[in-house]
Amino acid sequence: MRPFLSRRSNSETVTREVLLDSYLFKNFTRMSKSDFEFLLNAIGPRITKRDTNMRSSIPITTRLAITLRFVATGDSYRTLMYLFKVHFSSICCIVPEVCEALIDSLKEFIKVS
Repeated sequence: MRPFLSRRSNSETVTREVLLDSYLFKNFTRMSKSDFEFLLNAIGPRITKRDTNMRSSIPITTRLAITLRFVATGDSYRTLMYLFKVHFSSICCIVPEVCEALIDSLKEFIKVS
């Protein structure tokens, strides 16, 4: 029998497995690991949340992966909820927040004619 895992640790395990395998990672996020790391470094401080006495925060890698998956595939928030084991209401806050951080951080790389 498998030992009991909390939902959060199970979600982190799935995310870690995808992050470790480069083929799975590229297929899942539609970008290379180096690009993912670049984005994490660019927006990490803006999307980091603190742990509280009541719960642990959702890691920034998971927050970015949820948003990239949403943008790349157009999956619904409900589908992402089951995929990442993060509640629908949290995803409703995560995606717009991370998108806003991406837009603000990457303005200098976007050329508009």
